[in-house]
Amino acid sequence: MYQSLNATIELLNEANDPNFNLADEYFCKAYAKKSLCLEGNEEKCFDVETYTKAFGINAGVKLLRYDALWHFTCNAEYKPTKEDKKCEDNNNIEALCKEGDQSCEDIKKRLDCIKKTSMEKCGNEKLAQFRVDAYTYTVQKILPNCNV
Repeated sequence: MYQSLNATIELLNEANDPNFNLADEYFCKAYAKKSLCLEGNEEKCFDVETYTKAFGINAGVKLLRYDALWHFTCNAEYKPTKEDKKCEDNNNIEALCKEGDQSCEDIKKRLDCIKKTSMEKCGNEKLAQFRVDAYTYTVQKILPNCNV
């Protein structure tokens, strides 16, 4: 188990910040099984302090980012359609909204850009709001003092 986890952390450390891909039903079932390990302890464990203590700063923040995105997308009421996924894949919306740094102000600007660009490229208001809500949830986990 630890060998697998260490390999995952090494890959995360080597990779650039990857784009957010929409999770599918198969993935969400696997994530739900993983979540059973924290059942009843999520409030104590699902935060940046715990993740960075366990995995170090770089890997901890990346792992929390993934877990928060997956947690949100797999548990959200809105479920993206195949057309949504195709539009996301074809337009690489995140890459169009990478300006700025990690300040709260720039994060807010990126969220506005993601919503606007998603609406322009995909024409689906629910998908655009879903993306913004997913990122907002994730930012609140990583930067709890950042009101976005």
